[in-house]
Amino acid sequence: MTQRTESNGSAPTAARTNMLGVGTLVAVILLLAALATSVMVRSSVPDPTCQKRRLSDWLTDYDKLGPTVTFAEVNAAVRQLGTNALPELISLMRAKDSAWLCWLLNSAERHHVPRPPLANAERRHSRALAAFRALGPAAEPALPALAASVRHDNFGWVLSAVAGLGLEGCPVLLSCLTNAEAPIRAYAAALLGLSQCDPAVVVPALCARLGDPDSDVRHQVARTLAGMASSRDLAVPALVQALRREGNNKAKEALVFALLQLAPSDSSAREAVAMAYGTDNKELDSLIRRYLGQWRPPLPAAGRENP
Repeated sequence: MTQRTESNGSAPTAARTNMLGVGTLVAVILLLAALATSVMVRSSVPDPTCQKRRLSDWLTDYDKLGPTVTFAEVNAAVRQLGTNALPELISLMRAKDSAWLCWLLNSAERHHVPRPPLANAERRHSRALAAFRALGPAAEPALPALAASVRHDNFGWVLSAVAGLGLEGCPVLLSCLTNAEAPIRAYAAALLGLSQCDPAVVVPALCARLGDPDSDVRHQVARTLAGMASSRDLAVPALVQALRREGNNKAKEALVFALLQLAPSDSSAREAVAMAYGTDNKELDSLIRRYLGQWRPPLPAAGRENP
């Protein structure tokens, strides 16, 4: 009886030992695979050094979080490397999550082993964007490569880096207004509203996209134009025409908001806004009532009596 108890008691111990052995083996295999993957990636891209530390190692400092975290040291290192850092940063912006990397990271999670020391594509894009912002205008030589790197899965990171280059990035942002993918067109429109680009060039390009086939793009273009008060003379006629033909309530709301900001006293705008009233969208109708409630007739021209 005692022997049976000892035998039964040893079974769970053996099972736990086997599970521990399997877990350790999986962890070792994943670690070796991660190291091999890391070597393959690193071998194809120059990795310059600053203060006896590789750029790829410096960039991991951008992953740190917390109220006391600053990036002064890594920013200084990136600036010291200057254009020598660009091949690595461009490579990070172009990064994709391969099936092999996804399997590696998922396997680690599934077997409850430490995550392999590899960053997914989003993490690498984030590091690159932080470094581009640290470089500022010094990163201008990377502009053609960035323009050629815009994809559906990285456009937010890439175009944000382009916008950070100031006036030099404007042609790339403008070209993205006609990209085949609607989210890229919409994001480019949003960034142009925050850019230093010449309004005389930007506003006509945005107005042309008020007829975009995608309603989300039309919505974003109208929101961007709403913030460009210095170009109201160019924007208002196009917004009025767009509102008269718009069939999407979300886009209509953005158009009415833009006219509320840019043309509170424009007769043609008031007429177009009034015609848009009576939808099944309470927020839109509320915005229209707000516009019509504050509308005031334009003041008479100088030298004319007010009838």
